[in-house]
Amino acid sequence: MQRTYSFNFPPLLSLIVFLILGFFLFKILKYIYIGLLFAAPVMIIAILLIRKEVLANYFKRILGGIRNQPLTGILNALISIFFLPFSLVGMLATALFTNKIEKIQDSGNQGFFETRRESGYTDFVDLSDEISSDRKSIEDWDVEEWENKFK
Repeated sequence: MQRTYSFNFPPLLSLIVFLILGFFLFKILKYIYIGLLFAAPVMIIAILLIRKEVLANYFKRILGGIRNQPLTGILNALISIFFLPFSLVGMLATALFTNKIEKIQDSGNQGFFETRRESGYTDFVDLSDEISSDRKSIEDWDVEEWENKFK
């Protein structure tokens, strides 16, 4: 007979463990937020130097949301200002990747799918005048033999 083991934690103990883990996670995120908050001016300058359209599109989207739906747009703007350091990390990554992709496209390099082009034309041989000895006309086709192959 097979025995099964289970952990029977009391609900109060589970709640205490959950609160302790939540507390430590909050502390870690708080320090990350403070670090990104101090790095925000550097990230804004880096985004402006790399690709200023990314930052402009972000603020256009926020202002468009305020114009279209004032109440939810203002709420969205307040939340995005509060989480601006995290948004700046995403915008910096977008600017870097967009810049890298644009450089690859401008150089004509296809990356992993790079092909070597010898010339613009493909060599071919015209076989339209040749008659093959094993070529059969439609009348010579054996349909029953073909159907029997797949049975």
